[in-house]
Amino acid sequence: MRTVIFLILTFFSVAAFAQENYMFPEFVSGEIYYKETAIAASINYNLFLSDILAMDGKKKKRLMDVDRIEYVSANRTRFIPLNDNTFGEILIDGGLTLAVKYSGEIARTGEISKNISKTSLNKLLDSGNPLPDGITITVDSAYYFVKQKNTRKLYLPGANVAKANHAGIIKLFMKNKSEINSFIERNKTDFSSFESLKALVEFCEKYTE
Repeated sequence: MRTVIFLILTFFSVAAFAQENYMFPEFVSGEIYYKETAIAASINYNLFLSDILAMDGKKKKRLMDVDRIEYVSANRTRFIPLNDNTFGEILIDGGLTLAVKYSGEIARTGEISKNISKTSLNKLLDSGNPLPDGITITVDSAYYFVKQKNTRKLYLPGANVAKANHAGIIKLFMKNKSEINSFIERNKTDFSSFESLKALVEFCEKYTE
């Protein structure tokens, strides 16, 4: 199956999300694709929860039945569920999908900020209030592999999901361990580089058919 690059993006800078806890400036029209059907919803990606939230009336709610979701689409961006009830943005969609998971992190300075959690800070930002003194937000990102079950639809989360590192790719392609190890050694694969991972994903595509 041919690998299709769905989206290449530059990782978020700390400054860009200094006081934001969502990927999009506002909730946008999207669709949630389940095994049996698809439903329209107003959604956004929460950077603190690494999760998709949908509007239910005036309330923001995390998606239920994540184990039934194949993917979520919004603003020309697609998200795939990972194996910890979080979501990653699809960068390359194919027999081996490459996704990136974003996670908001809190840097604390001073006594006042010690007891502030991600959940409470997320609610604070949802309310539109400014950050407390001593709080700085950064956004981390991590690549993930998701191995497809077949060429017709996305493979649901489980043992088919692995962090994008050497151990992770071998976990997903144990039968092809020798060939993949040779490719990694020959190409000096850098698991922190999108271009390097793109080449590895394209190489592994033939082993997903």
